[in-house]
Amino acid sequence: MFYDNFKIHEVDVEEAGTCLEEEIPFYKHHFTALDKCQESGKIIEVIGGLYEIGEIITIKTAKASTKREIKIIDQSYNKPICLQVTITMWNTIAEKFIIAVEKLEVVVAFAGIKISTFSREDGEIFLDSFHDTLVSINPDIPESAELKRWLKQQ
Repeated sequence: MFYDNFKIHEVDVEEAGTCLEEEIPFYKHHFTALDKCQESGKIIEVIGGLYEIGEIITIKTAKASTKREIKIIDQSYNKPICLQVTITMWNTIAEKFIIAVEKLEVVVAFAGIKISTFSREDGEIFLDSFHDTLVSINPDIPESAELKRWLKQQ
């Protein structure tokens, strides 16, 4: 027998109670539509259909960094401007983002991504990831299901 500073107590199952699904906290995403990504420097959440994946590029400055750019679209793509948003992922996030895309039916959600101050004359929007940006591929949320239905129609 092992003795230490911890004590084990026996608990009746009836005392422990049950955990109902309604009691589990649920995070509600606050996604910004891609055509509304205008305020430079703002940290946001976005969701979009994967449109294009770039190669990993190594950038050598004082210390080597890797980056990968992807393009995503959402329902604003059907508007006259046909908006594609470029997301630049850095280092670990860039290296771990490997998806074989055969069809435009992959949905990607980003939480904690910054609207870049860099822009092009054509109005293309750029978003930058951080080391702690959360990336979710085909998340099991209603917004993802809606976007997948829209992507299948394109």
